[in-house]
Amino acid sequence: FETDNYYNLTPDTLFSTPDLSRQSYTHDLQRSHATRITWQASQKNKLNFMLDYQNNWVNRQAQTSASPEAKYKWNFFPSSIAQVSYTRPVSDRLLLEAAAGAAISHWDTFLQPEVGPNTIRVTELTTGYSYGRLTAAPGYRVDERYNQRASLSYVTGAQTLKAGVTVEQLIADYEYGPDPAGRPGIHEVAYNFRNQLPASIIQFTTPYVLKLRVNPDMGVFLQHQWTLDRLTLNTGLRYEHFAGYVPAQQTPATQFIGAR
Repeated sequence: FETDNYYNLTPDTLFSTPDLSRQSYTHDLQRSHATRITWQASQKNKLNFMLDYQNNWVNRQAQTSASPEAKYKWNFFPSSIAQVSYTRPVSDRLLLEAAAGAAISHWDTFLQPEVGPNTIRVTELTTGYSYGRLTAAPGYRVDERYNQRASLSYVTGAQTLKAGVTVEQLIADYEYGPDPAGRPGIHEVAYNFRNQLPASIIQFTTPYVLKLRVNPDMGVFLQHQWTLDRLTLNTGLRYEHFAGYVPAQQTPATQFIGAR
């Protein structure tokens, strides 16, 4: 609890009326379901699996800079990390390794029940305190990262030769503002007051979507280690290729700007 911050009795107006019977508080829910399995499929084939599946909520956020009902609820679902790896000693000197993984993170935001979809954010400039509906959070975020690697190692008594490849892909979608599913985002206007009198207005060009892609982020390498008595020589070559881009996208007309 925060004893110096209270809920607003009048969230749908342009003024803040502290409800002294309701203090600000924080309520989070963190759930993690992790599993790890090792499978010796045969004498030479070994597999490892790992999955951490999560469903996390931020229901209430207590902070002194804003009225507590103005802060969004966050739902981090689905969120998970998954990995699988494979090893096989092909011979006494040759080792094959391969692996793949994924990190999935989706962030959805929701209004608190005390706030309506048309509530407007107001900031009192003399104190920096905001109430109504905050505009700091997007409607939703999607971050997905995938990676793969494979290598082949050849080992003798004094020399080790290793060749391999690493590849990674990234998907990122950020939506600012309400979407067809009805999830709330940034309101298109916000007001600044000074001593409860209007001082300025902020206008937003929401809603819009930002999409980013990386495919691939790839590295191909060859490395060699040679030990001569007390001297060890390490040499190698590596080639990097990175392709990042923004796919074609469009946004409909909003209150203050046309379609683009």
